[in-house]
Amino acid sequence: MVAVGVSHNAAAGDADQQMALRGECVRLLVSGKDFTPGCEPVLISKSPSADSIQFQFLVKNGATLSIVGSDLPGPTDDIDQIKLVRFELNLGIQGVASSGGQASGQCTFNNPFAGKMTLSCEGTVKSKPLSLVFISDGKAPQQ
Repeated sequence: MVAVGVSHNAAAGDADQQMALRGECVRLLVSGKDFTPGCEPVLISKSPSADSIQFQFLVKNGATLSIVGSDLPGPTDDIDQIKLVRFELNLGIQGVASSGGQASGQCTFNNPFAGKMTLSCEGTVKSKPLSLVFISDGKAPQQ
């Protein structure tokens, strides 16, 4: 898995690795709701295990949208894919529980250490569209 510096042959010790990318949140549509206007220019990547990855989008006022996927074979050596498994939306409001559930679809992305990275996800959440696009500024991720 290329995901923000995590190689496909990641060792068990690489789990929980976290990196941040700066760039542009082009589209953040979840469950039919458009969060793009409040999307911050930061994408965080976590690797909870050697075969899964979590991307976290920061939204104004402390809200976060996280998607989790499992590794799929990449179409080329420079592009990787994940199968969407679940999502979580935390509004960042004290006393308001996070919402989430299953997601389906897939994300594709390229190596962020090789220049600009584009993360593009298409799928569904609760039978409604999920569409995410983030383009990094081309600088290496921060650990």
